[in-house]
Amino acid sequence: MDFPPRSRHRGLAFARRKKILVIDDDEVHLTAISAWLVSAGYEVVTHLGAVGVAPVVFAERPAIVVLDVVMPHLTGVALARLLSRTWRSFGIGIVFYSAVDPTRSGPLADLPVLGTIAKTSDGERFLEQFEELVERRSLEKDFSQIA
Repeated sequence: MDFPPRSRHRGLAFARRKKILVIDDDEVHLTAISAWLVSAGYEVVTHLGAVGVAPVVFAERPAIVVLDVVMPHLTGVALARLLSRTWRSFGIGIVFYSAVDPTRSGPLADLPVLGTIAKTSDGERFLEQFEELVERRSLEKDFSQIA
């Protein structure tokens, strides 16, 4: 997997000071996503698989969870639904990262989803899409405080 140059992505101020939790059942993707985000200046915590995530969420209180959709035992969408009340109360946003469209599991309107990024081996592309979603969230928070 390609690792983007450190200088191209500085990380947005909103997320750089906050934790990003990456949850995936594939160690290769988990390692790659973590490395890409760290290279862009984000603080990253990882968890392998969906089982046992709740204590990590409570302990780490991430700003954003990057979540694989297809995992054994519990899909990313099912995990998001189980923890959605907690994630909303902590103000956690979800970015689905998958080769599968998460809406195949049903509507996502009840979840704090920032968006979906298709699985890729291109770190530069991943970071561009991730930062676009984070920037949109940051702008939405700013506008909600004005209204």
